[in-house]
Amino acid sequence: MINELSVQELQVWVNQQPIFLIDVREPAEYATGHIKGSNLMPLSQLNNYRSQIPHDLPIVVVCRSGQRSSMAAQWLASNGWSTIYNAHGGMLAWNKAGLPEER
Repeated sequence: MINELSVQELQVWVNQQPIFLIDVREPAEYATGHIKGSNLMPLSQLNNYRSQIPHDLPIVVVCRSGQRSSMAAQWLASNGWSTIYNAHGGMLAWNKAGLPEER
């Protein structure tokens, strides 16, 4: 099952608990701004990163709007990961909420 996580909840998690945050946007999108600590793993290449994705931490997936991250979360669930969260609204919601990002 894929859980939805608001960007406000995600900000708290990033600062207060160990998670593995995957940004599935393309490198050019990531370069314009991303969440501190996120791991760039473009959706089109996600399978190539499977050995780098831990099974012992909650996985949070983010993209621009939530569509690609939802697809990535479904892929992760079907390939053996169990604690998966989709960042609802993606970076658009993160920016709209005025949350900090790195460039």
